[in-house]
Amino acid sequence: MTSCPECGFEYVPEKGCGVCGFQAEGKGKAASHQPVSPSSRFQSVRISLALAVLFLAVALGVYLGTPYRRVLPSSPGGGGEQGGSASPGIMGQVPSHGAGVTGNLGKAGQTTLVPAFDITQRKELPPTDSYERYLQWMLKNTKQTEPFLKAKWERSREILSRQDIVEDRVLQAFLMAPREEFCRPYNRKNAYADAAMPIGYGQTISGPHMVSRMTQNLRVEPYHRVLEIGTGSGYQASVLAELSNFVFTIEIVPELTQETDEIYKKLETDYPQYKNIKRKNADGYYGWEEYAPFDRIIVTCGIDHIPPPLLQQLTPGGIMVIPVGPPSGQTVMKVTKNVAPDGSVTLEREDIFHGRRKVIFVPFTAGKGEVHSIEKDLQKKDSEKKGQK
Repeated sequence: MTSCPECGFEYVPEKGCGVCGFQAEGKGKAASHQPVSPSSRFQSVRISLALAVLFLAVALGVYLGTPYRRVLPSSPGGGGEQGGSASPGIMGQVPSHGAGVTGNLGKAGQTTLVPAFDITQRKELPPTDSYERYLQWMLKNTKQTEPFLKAKWERSREILSRQDIVEDRVLQAFLMAPREEFCRPYNRKNAYADAAMPIGYGQTISGPHMVSRMTQNLRVEPYHRVLEIGTGSGYQASVLAELSNFVFTIEIVPELTQETDEIYKKLETDYPQYKNIKRKNADGYYGWEEYAPFDRIIVTCGIDHIPPPLLQQLTPGGIMVIPVGPPSGQTVMKVTKNVAPDGSVTLEREDIFHGRRKVIFVPFTAGKGEVHSIEKDLQKKDSEKKGQK
């Protein structure tokens, strides 16, 4: 485009100026000008300005009226396989720790969070294409030792061959997290064996293949709010903290909550991403309403139904990975919550092992020796209703 010789606005020579009416007679010819009265010219300018203001007003209205827009901040808490990670908790006891919180509200009334350490600002992550390069990078950038690094690398090859992990981001998360730090001293040397191991209090740390496959199926992004039910050893949440700035985890065993909290505090200097893990001792069956809704929920203990409070706290389009079935063996389900325009909710279910495997997780406990089950939870709900009457 060129500027009109008469009024200075942009115009196309072949079409003339839409503001003042100037017409070019053609290439190599003299230009002629169709006289336009000052009032007509001023009216054209006013129309153009009015249209521009209208466009900006409409754009601003659309933006402010979008309820689920998301802004990624730029600044920087049982369960497990039987022989797996920890269990959920008793509501409202130990105060939470981790990522900083502002007083503002996010989408759908969420409390807005600012990560203590923004994982998206990391300049480097461990190489995944060569053991030599990986070893060199990890020895330089972490305090992890060669024997564990070698065992972890070899386990990662098995994980890839079984397609427990198919994304490089998830592979890097597995290769970064120091699983040995979350094992107990008596089984630390077997940290990367393909097995779940006891961590005390009747709880376990899930095997590396199970953690990898469940994490992969969550499809976690850095801005996702991820809720874990069953902190246990803390290992699963440490992997999630490599993938998201906002990790929440709940543990039902008070003593285990305290032990795991100490592990995180010890590691936070070398792994500042663990500062983003908010954790508490509570009954995970009821989720964590204060920070809901959550984009992703992972349950690391077995239960015979999907807890309704967790479904309610899952965002539309959100994913939950949960072992569902009787105590004799559960199916690890990937549940996607779909919400139609009329508000109706449908659940899309997928067995992450495609029918090839049942797993026995430690039970989803409710405290005081009780276990959550659909029968007991319905009875409790009926009792509460009768009490209100």
